[in-house]
Amino acid sequence: MNSGIKAVCLHGGRSVNEELSLIKGGMPSLVIATPGRLNDHISRGNLDIENVRIIILDEFDKALELGFKEEMEQLLANLPEKARRFLLSATDSDELARFLLNGSAT
Repeated sequence: MNSGIKAVCLHGGRSVNEELSLIKGGMPSLVIATPGRLNDHISRGNLDIENVRIIILDEFDKALELGFKEEMEQLLANLPEKARRFLLSATDSDELARFLLNGSAT
């Protein structure tokens, strides 16, 4: 899009080392990632998460339905509490309400 914003995509199906070389080429302003892969990079210390200001988890309801609750809980616990959090869902579900009420997403 030639916006001048450095962005990286982190997801399974490709080498973590390949992604690391993209990250090391200059810290991205925007990271688009699956929760599991993002947790992996955070645990390896590959990303500087101190300055994260906004967290957007899209298709949050579907991720819960597919069994990614633990990964998302870990991700939200690892990222700075001061960051604004947006959990996007096209549908309402009991699972989503339970996740939010249990304090996992606060």
